[in-house]
Amino acid sequence: MDLSIIVPAYNTEKWISQCLTSLCKQNYRPDQFEVIVINDGSPDDLESIVLELQKKYTNIRYIKQKNGRQGKARNTGLASARGRYIAFVDSDDCWTNEETISILISLADQYHLDIISSSEYHSFTGIPKKQNYIANGIEIYSREQFLEKIRHFSVWISFYSSQVIKNIHFRENCFFEDLDYVYKAIWTVGVNGKIGVIRFPFYGYRQNPHSTTNTYQIQTFIDNCIANDLVFRFCRSRDDMSSECMENLYARFQKSLLTLLSISRHYPLKESRKALKQIVLVSLFRETGKTGNWKLETTRHYQHVSAFPPLGSSDNSSIDPYKTLHNTLR
Repeated sequence: MDLSIIVPAYNTEKWISQCLTSLCKQNYRPDQFEVIVINDGSPDDLESIVLELQKKYTNIRYIKQKNGRQGKARNTGLASARGRYIAFVDSDDCWTNEETISILISLADQYHLDIISSSEYHSFTGIPKKQNYIANGIEIYSREQFLEKIRHFSVWISFYSSQVIKNIHFRENCFFEDLDYVYKAIWTVGVNGKIGVIRFPFYGYRQNPHSTTNTYQIQTFIDNCIANDLVFRFCRSRDDMSSECMENLYARFQKSLLTLLSISRHYPLKESRKALKQIVLVSLFRETGKTGNWKLETTRHYQHVSAFPPLGSSDNSSIDPYKTLHNTLR
């Protein structure tokens, strides 16, 4: 079997049919790909919708489990996947082209790729528009080249060789479980591994106001801090990573920290500062002799580009991001 598509599903009865239909209607032999739907204890009518679709599309496999969030659901899917390649799709999203599998699998086999990824995705709110493959070549990277040159990547915009990720597991019972996962997957391809990047916005990303990244709960912020910290610790612990690659990643981590500082204004001061201070990157930047003028330059950069001016509010549940930056890094 060529491909296993893993779809963790929770509270998405409104969109699951659109999602699964876009996956199952691929112009590809149904016996050569499977769609594994993991019902993560969803309280809505999602199950009946999936079971009805299963009658039409025999390559849908349905698994039901107690709620453990996306990490546990994806791990469940990985444990039962049979494909040479693995793809991940969120159940409120979809694919935008019926040739997605044909194009990506063909390129992956032709160039003997460990991972094939797109540099673009399609963002939508209602009905996604069909997106076409921009066939102007493929860029092949080593793992270090990929980390140095590709700025934006996500677990759902790639096909992964099952041999690469079979022993990598998502963290469970938390949000942002995929952030450190993609870095581990990229590094696991090895020194001689190959990652291909094409221009093909096959993935339709729904702008959902109720998604994890758009709802302001303190636990999501804490998990975001933890995930960013784990990524930094993972990369910093790689003895086989070149100094050039690490330097490039430092810049990326700094921007991630700025983003966290920016969105921290939405959360209670005490909890958000505690979460931020647990990030080892903050501790590293407080160490003398290791950061140069990073603190000063970051402050200037943050004040220049921040979309959030000082609030000037007496509401203690909100944070002045400038003050947070100084207080956290001091």
